[in-house]
Amino acid sequence: MHAKSSEPTRFRPGTPVTQGEVIEALYNMVGKPTMLNQYGHTLQGLDAADEWVHANGILPSSGGYSYDSFITRQDAALLIIRTAGIMRVSLRYIRNAPVFADEWETAPIARPAISDLFRAGIINGRTSSTFDPLGAMSRAEFAVIMHRFIEATTR
Repeated sequence: MHAKSSEPTRFRPGTPVTQGEVIEALYNMVGKPTMLNQYGHTLQGLDAADEWVHANGILPSSGGYSYDSFITRQDAALLIIRTAGIMRVSLRYIRNAPVFADEWETAPIARPAISDLFRAGIINGRTSSTFDPLGAMSRAEFAVIMHRFIEATTR
């Protein structure tokens, strides 16, 4: 069972988005495909999103996730790129990717995702010279990135 916010209607753009919220948003974006449990029964809501993420290998760089844990910037980029692959969309590059001063902190598996999303104009660094791959992604950042991703994939 997943924890629910005690204030579900409170607008909190500066707070970190959770791994589960990102996975839910991506699952909803791909049209909520029907997911079945081991007995062939249709799963609903968060259970369906959980099954979808595992069935498609759309997991953070650690290989697992916790619904209520905040998501890092590198893991959000990785999940979005993996979802793009499932959607069979390609991104059009509009700029070159910089070499961020903190690139050494980025998990090697996440580096191509960050580069692709940056070159497509979907994600930016925290500053002009840093990405902050292990920093928590805020709800506002995630909303902007999802908006840009949807725009970029429907052009």
